[in-house]
Amino acid sequence: MLKGKWKMPNKTIYVPDADLSVFDKAQKLSGNNLSATIVQALRLFIKAKEGKGFTQIEVTVGENGTYQRKRFIGKELIRTRHLKI
Repeated sequence: MLKGKWKMPNKTIYVPDADLSVFDKAQKLSGNNLSATIVQALRLFIKAKEGKGFTQIEVTVGENGTYQRKRFIGKELIRTRHLKI
């Protein structure tokens, strides 16, 4: 058994009123573990910034009028162009 008290570091984040809905939605989606969600988001942010050429990529996929946007962190290797004939 551990003796003494555990002291967890405490960081205060100031959130503008306009962004409170983002935090509320994240808290619901995270199962009320907002701290873990924030840490996960910060890790992704750090990876993207330190990724040496890696950035957030967004592509649109689909056909016949049904499309979805997909996002990921990666590095563009080639660029293609679709010609409509």
